[in-house]
Amino acid sequence: MPNIFVLPSHISNLIAAGEVVERPSSVVKELLENSADAGSSSVTMEIKNGGVSFIRCTDNGSGMDKEDAASAFLRHATSKIRAESDLDTINTMGFRGEALAAIASVSRIELMTRTPDSELGFSVMLEGGKIISMQESGCPQGTTIVVRDLFFNTPGRRKFLKKDSTEAAHVNETVLRAALGLPNISMRLIKNGSTSLHTPGDGSLKNCVYSLLGLDYTKNLVEVQRRENNISVSGFTGKPETARAGRSGQYFMLLGRPIKSKLLFAALNEAYLGFIPAGKSPVCVLHLSMPPDEFDVNVHPAKTEVKFKDEKMIFHLVYHAVRTALDSSVPGKSISVVQSPALPLKTATEIIGDQTVISPSGPMSESFSRISPQVSREPIDLADSSPSATPYPGTIVYTRSEIEAPKHAAAAETAPLQPQETVCEKIIPRHRYIGEALGGFLLAETKECLWIIDKHAAHERLLYNKLSQGGDGLMSQQFIAPVMVTLTASECDTLVSHQDFLKSIGFCLEMFGQDTIAVRAGPCELEHEDIPSALSRIAQLLCNGQKPDLRENALCAIACKAAVKLGRSSKHEDMECLCKRVLESNDLLHCPHGRPVSLRLSGADLRREFGR
Repeated sequence: MPNIFVLPSHISNLIAAGEVVERPSSVVKELLENSADAGSSSVTMEIKNGGVSFIRCTDNGSGMDKEDAASAFLRHATSKIRAESDLDTINTMGFRGEALAAIASVSRIELMTRTPDSELGFSVMLEGGKIISMQESGCPQGTTIVVRDLFFNTPGRRKFLKKDSTEAAHVNETVLRAALGLPNISMRLIKNGSTSLHTPGDGSLKNCVYSLLGLDYTKNLVEVQRRENNISVSGFTGKPETARAGRSGQYFMLLGRPIKSKLLFAALNEAYLGFIPAGKSPVCVLHLSMPPDEFDVNVHPAKTEVKFKDEKMIFHLVYHAVRTALDSSVPGKSISVVQSPALPLKTATEIIGDQTVISPSGPMSESFSRISPQVSREPIDLADSSPSATPYPGTIVYTRSEIEAPKHAAAAETAPLQPQETVCEKIIPRHRYIGEALGGFLLAETKECLWIIDKHAAHERLLYNKLSQGGDGLMSQQFIAPVMVTLTASECDTLVSHQDFLKSIGFCLEMFGQDTIAVRAGPCELEHEDIPSALSRIAQLLCNGQKPDLRENALCAIACKAAVKLGRSSKHEDMECLCKRVLESNDLLHCPHGRPVSLRLSGADLRREFGR
């Protein structure tokens, strides 16, 4: 008896649907792409219950006649591919011919469509991929597709869907990314009868970004524009102060299609070296344009991952474009780039990892002592540190280009004073507070040491310790007037869907429009002006799915935003008290992010540097 069987068509269709339709947002993505390819100037997407029970996509595109309407739901039916050579010149959003067939096989569908030169259109009803009825119907020009009861015939897959608010957030993000890629199309998303987002469709990317991501995101963008041969990159990148902890604010488009690429992530991060601290990621909305034969999008069913023909050239193009924009936007910045990083480009992973680590205490330390650009000081584990084993507060990481260029010029110079010890774990009760220097560093002296304290890091650690000891519920303050916080629609939905968690850390909030939240109460430690940045950070944590350490990271975000800021003047007595707390405590070694709170310079080191 044979062991190999040919599957029935309905089973093979269900398997194929799994490659394309993962959740309601997958359906929304495919319908949006079809509407864009139909030449639409306006698309309205409406969902109910997160898209599980109802999705309706309406466009004003070219529509379909009777024959096309009947064939559109067949597997591998497409209007975009005719011959094998067409795969090398794909200019459309979709081309596989799988989307409608896959969606129809796991839902109930109603299609209404009419071409511009027809007086009547056609209505088609399908269930589980089978056409139930087809008849003439009066309808506007374009196409309307209604998808109901997603996964009604595959309950095993439906049970893996998340709650409605989570699925709605995924739909919101899908429409947002599609709209950023196609600013010439007016897109509207309606969730449970309320408009969630709407773009003007006037072709202006900046207007599109403003309508989708809000004023706070848009006002801190720098324009990016660069072209080499027949490949170009344009759009906007964020100023250094807009850097976030995750990649939630990064949007890359290729010929209007939202994409993900480790290569592009690496080029963007490399461009920001020296501008933002380690662990932060920049924000951007960047469009790439190139001939279709320069990339391959046919590597994944969702068409979100691409391969580039010349990865090195794409990396350098994005790097130069962003770096040039940053250099022009940050007055007085000491870093300026003439050539790309001297790194052999093979893969994105090698770009990120191709660094040389040098201990500044070694015999070559004088050669690099004067190098300041692109230096990243990584925190060390202070619990294991000792003056003899680790004389410096961290390891300095240099790129290869930094090592090769300046060593001949710096070799003759004397190394500047370096802090010789990290904070000691012993309590230092006898000290004298000297004052504050450089807008954020407290100075104190003991019998044989000079102590330098980062006031923001110290205050942040104190607040974090206090919040961590607050138990399951934090002290909250009610606001006379609510604090209005503007975020992306996706972030707003995420926050509202986690009300119980937010209450446990002191927040009470509610929706106030499609992209605004009214905060009625907040943690006592936070000032009114710090509420928006704290909630934005917490929303990013929730969107990134950081469940295991969510509370710890949220408390860290609150402490960071509430702590005294560098560059701001502080009362002398407050800073003297903070200095006393640091030096008389043995648990204030580093901030919640791992940065050292204080450094110590011994008297012997000072005398040696001054030749005493």
